[in-house]
Amino acid sequence: MIVKTLNETGIMRRDGDGAAMRGKELNVVMDNCAGQNKNNHVLLLAPYLVEMGYFRTVNMLFLVAGHTKNVCDRRFNNLKMVYHNAQVFTFDQAVEILGRSQHVHVWKIDPQNDWKNYGEFLRQPYVTLAEAKLSIAKNHIFCAEWSEEHGGEVKFYTRQSALDEHKEAVGRITNPKFSSGGNRKEVLKSMVPATIEYKGLPGYKQVLMSTKFKEYVPPKDRNDPLYAQPSQEVLNAEADDQRARRLSKKQKRESTTLTSANV
Repeated sequence: MIVKTLNETGIMRRDGDGAAMRGKELNVVMDNCAGQNKNNHVLLLAPYLVEMGYFRTVNMLFLVAGHTKNVCDRRFNNLKMVYHNAQVFTFDQAVEILGRSQHVHVWKIDPQNDWKNYGEFLRQPYVTLAEAKLSIAKNHIFCAEWSEEHGGEVKFYTRQSALDEHKEAVGRITNPKFSSGGNRKEVLKSMVPATIEYKGLPGYKQVLMSTKFKEYVPPKDRNDPLYAQPSQEVLNAEADDQRARRLSKKQKRESTTLTSANV
């Protein structure tokens, strides 16, 4: 989403001689959640944006657990005020209605072109933070900046906080084996992340939308892909999953009853 936003706003546009239109500083504030945000997939984007010249400095900042209310959370509430007073039955309707907000700009995702494998892409020019001997878990600030004093490559460092007692830890994030002696930046510029195949809604969601919700949708919206009849393969797989879940629940009940009887 970060790269898509930069592309759409023109920040990643290039001028006549091929040089990037450099921004000064980018600050990205996120929840401290390893599954979605605090991982190598996201953090390695910081040195990439700096090395490519899009920004001089990129800071990835993670909120401390228990103190996660910020402007982003308020903007979600702004969006709720919009769609709570509207009838929304399709993805396109959601984009149009949420786009009316004065506080948030909504980018529509193209599932065939916007899903990119940045994890695999960024692991080529960079090493993981563990390999750079930097801790992801305990730190909340991750910074990448261009520094001639740092050997003419990206300086990447982390800090637990901005307090004086929490000093920065610097690690070499660039992969020394990348580009095999060629011009690193030229090789990096020529690379394009692979597109991830969009497989649609999970099977159980397809069944749910077509069998439980479709009857409540206005006739004019029932032909939307959200409510399409699942394939027989999906229906069979979902039936197998349902049987497996019922069997698991039955075995759990029998196990609990047997344990209680023994006691």
